[in-house]
Amino acid sequence: MSQGPAGSIPRLVTLMHATIKSYLPNLPLLPFSIAICALVFFLCRKPGRIIHLLGVILTPALLLTLAVLVALGVAWAPETATAVHGGTYYFGQGLKLGYQTTDLIAALLFATVVLPHLSQGTSDPKEIRRRMTYASLIASALLMVVYIVLCWISAHYSPMFAGAPPEEL
Repeated sequence: MSQGPAGSIPRLVTLMHATIKSYLPNLPLLPFSIAICALVFFLCRKPGRIIHLLGVILTPALLLTLAVLVALGVAWAPETATAVHGGTYYFGQGLKLGYQTTDLIAALLFATVVLPHLSQGTSDPKEIRRRMTYASLIASALLMVVYIVLCWISAHYSPMFAGAPPEEL
């Protein structure tokens, strides 16, 4: 409850608005925010429905979109531009701007949703811990691969978008 209303939800709504704004330039933020929050509330008001929606529709759509993005991004990647600053500068900029920091907080919050599913069929704490460890290792490895590939792609394409506002990137 504390992370959503004060942090993630406003950030995600403005990100969705910035994404759609390139297609609908006259779309005001307030009506869009109200509409998207109402839609999210409608989809999430029954917990069973959101799990089904995530598992059956959104996850396959996300994986397909990522696969297409990676395939096309790698296939047509231009030459890499030389970095102007060192790695510490870019790491600091990422933390300052908030990119990738929400994932860690969200992972801790999502653990409370995932834990009941991992403990189904057993009450043995060692078995639950084993399942959690394997699930965490698989999830973190997959997330690491996704971030490495997206960073590789952005390193190749970033000169094309020099000077663009962060929300458009």
